[in-house]
Amino acid sequence: MIREASKTLQEQGLDVDLRHLILVADIMTFYGKVMPIGRYGIAGRKKSVLSRALFEETIKHLIRASIRGEVEDFSGIFENVMIGKVAPVGTGMIELVVKTKKEEK
Repeated sequence: MIREASKTLQEQGLDVDLRHLILVADIMTFYGKVMPIGRYGIAGRKKSVLSRALFEETIKHLIRASIRGEVEDFSGIFENVMIGKVAPVGTGMIELVVKTKKEEK
């Protein structure tokens, strides 16, 4: 799936980072079968305002969210990638502060 998506995008002259394609493939297969990304598939099921707005009908999702007073908590991968923050997975999932010997004194 990733190879085919990459090939298709390259044929269109688009250079998309492999990590983005891996994320999309993971989301599409999360439920055990291949789901569409659009408004009738994965994107329509998201709680996150930005995740819903990311794929289709951006303005509609943003306007509805603002009318409903929805707040984005940036807890998902796509939302964080979109704004350039570390995604809450792996080492980006925890905040660890270690006091050095200098700080302890």
